[in-house]
Amino acid sequence: MGLRVASKQEFLKALQEFSVETGRSLESVAISSAAYACLDSMRFTPPLAPGGGGGEGKAAEMVGNRAIDRDVKSLFVAANDKGRAPAAIILMRMQGAAKMRNMGDFIKAQSEAKQVGLTLDTIVGNKIIQDGDAVRAYKKAANFFNQTSVKMTEYGTPLITNDLRAVHDAAKRQSGGKTKISAGMGDYRGKYLVESTSVLMNYIKERQRQVGFLKAGWWNVLTSLPLPKNKKGNPKLASKTVSGYVKRFPGAPVSVTKSTDVSMTNLTIANMNGDNDGMATKFDVPNIVYGQAIQRIEWALENEMIGNVRKFNR
Repeated sequence: MGLRVASKQEFLKALQEFSVETGRSLESVAISSAAYACLDSMRFTPPLAPGGGGGEGKAAEMVGNRAIDRDVKSLFVAANDKGRAPAAIILMRMQGAAKMRNMGDFIKAQSEAKQVGLTLDTIVGNKIIQDGDAVRAYKKAANFFNQTSVKMTEYGTPLITNDLRAVHDAAKRQSGGKTKISAGMGDYRGKYLVESTSVLMNYIKERQRQVGFLKAGWWNVLTSLPLPKNKKGNPKLASKTVSGYVKRFPGAPVSVTKSTDVSMTNLTIANMNGDNDGMATKFDVPNIVYGQAIQRIEWALENEMIGNVRKFNR
């Protein structure tokens, strides 16, 4: 089935029509549709598999892990990283000297930047480094680096950052859920210096363990619905397709309420984890889920009609 987008009102209308056309109870139709909505919510909430969708599988987990590794390393550099730290520290020294209006220290750092061939992901920054007039370069740098976030000690050396989570979360809020991905040896804002490679990798692993947390709420909703279960107690509908990285948050809060009378069934499902970093809204997940549900209903109705015709022609 192709990807379809629809509103909640369109979905509810299709649901009622399906119940009337097939003779199935509204309660049965609502539970079945809710189950597939949970599965589609996991499938289309980031991270996604390469090519889109597939968010409930192992490939999506790997995409999420790689994104965290890339984003964190674009923001931090370990002091003992011999490949990346020297250039990053020179950049920090240039920025710190420019911000503290210390032209002597800036000129020293600029000279070292030239020697190591430091390149940035900005034309202006590279021109500052390569400028043969050190005084002119300093004046440009004082303005250009004014908004950088680099932290320096009172001695003009880069400050070690200990609270990586606070810095990372702030960067994500400023850029809509992702940190700025740098090109070359460092972006012009500079990187935060952390104590060691092990500290950096431990933090990356800590954040990677949260990949799938938003999806987990939908898995917990799915397991709360009155559906056929396998021996492990998981819904047969999705027990084999949903990867362990989604199922590893048993405490993820959800809400499932159902009321039924002779004329109406009201089933409300909610993932109480919320819309982390606005990703579900950004990717229009709710309307995609409604659209997929309508498409599934139309497909089921078509099969029902084909089946009835075959029975009539026997």
